[in-house]
Amino acid sequence: LSQDEMKALQRLNTAYFLSGYLGFTATWLLGLIARILGKQSLARATAQLKWLLRCVSPHYCFAQGLYDITRTYQGSGEAPCMLADDAAGSCMANHSCCAAYSKIRCRLATAGSRGASEWG
Repeated sequence: LSQDEMKALQRLNTAYFLSGYLGFTATWLLGLIARILGKQSLARATAQLKWLLRCVSPHYCFAQGLYDITRTYQGSGEAPCMLADDAAGSCMANHSCCAAYSKIRCRLATAGSRGASEWG
């Protein structure tokens, strides 16, 4: 890759990183405020924002997943089951979706630089 392409990739990755982690911080704070104030409308808006960020940002999914794992791990000496039907299980589903999204995004970026006929 040329120098310009590497700069563009670095800038895109930085933008994704910042939007994902700032999005996680914003939804975490909004959820906390909704619980403290008991506002159902704010809780619904936060849930919708979380859904949108899960669809758009793999970095958000990563941050939310790490938070879910640390929140469900109780320090009992054993790791949480990643396939369970709790927050860690939903975290695993989020990471699977994000991995697929990242692969598609990478393929599209590659196709744009090499031409769509070279997909493999």
